[in-house]
Amino acid sequence: MAGEIRVGLSHAELENLAKEKEAIKITLSEIPWAQAKKLTGGTTVSSTIAIASRLGINIFATGGMGGVHKGKRIDISSDLIALSRFNMIVVCSGIKAFLDIDATLEILEMLGVPVVTYQSDKIPAFFGPNTKFKSKQRIDHFSEIINFAQMKWDAELPGSILLFNPISQAIAVDEKELSWAIEESHKLAAKRGIKGKGLTPFILEQISHLTHEKSLKAIIELVINNAKLAGKIAKLSSSSA
Repeated sequence: MAGEIRVGLSHAELENLAKEKEAIKITLSEIPWAQAKKLTGGTTVSSTIAIASRLGINIFATGGMGGVHKGKRIDISSDLIALSRFNMIVVCSGIKAFLDIDATLEILEMLGVPVVTYQSDKIPAFFGPNTKFKSKQRIDHFSEIINFAQMKWDAELPGSILLFNPISQAIAVDEKELSWAIEESHKLAAKRGIKGKGLTPFILEQISHLTHEKSLKAIIELVINNAKLAGKIAKLSSSSA
């Protein structure tokens, strides 16, 4: 039903949501508004964290993390605030490549959100396995993240842990092609005056178009890989509880 918070959808319900023309992107601040106005939409990372935390779910997977957009205008994703407020293990493939990764990492550190990389010494770049940024915290087995998270929360240090699971080189988008696509997408967004929460989906759509859907194929694969890793962590966490 429109306006109801739903955790877990059937295949038919997912199809209906995807086809719903009036569906909106629901961020953390918009949850009560969507409920009050009986709106239909999909949750962002920030609102997913808030809802999952309320239900006692503390592990989930997504594709890429939001963050600080490039440009003079201040545009920062509410994902970062939610990560600092709720206890969650978030498995993703890095900060979205078209964002300001350096600035996003700085804000995450300021907010006390640990960034951990899985089997990698580099911070991944969503569409690619590496950036120029070195990882400060690496794990080589997924079981380590459970102990890390428990120690953090037992010490009453609230907030999430970001576990970056790099995309494999085999399905990564070529760096030069991706850089060109990102630059062209930002130019088009500026020309059309697209900003705010509509910017990210626009950029992703344009990158997919300019890379002949290579980026879309990469996203599908990395989401599956992240879900598998999150599932392993959840299963081990449940068995050791």
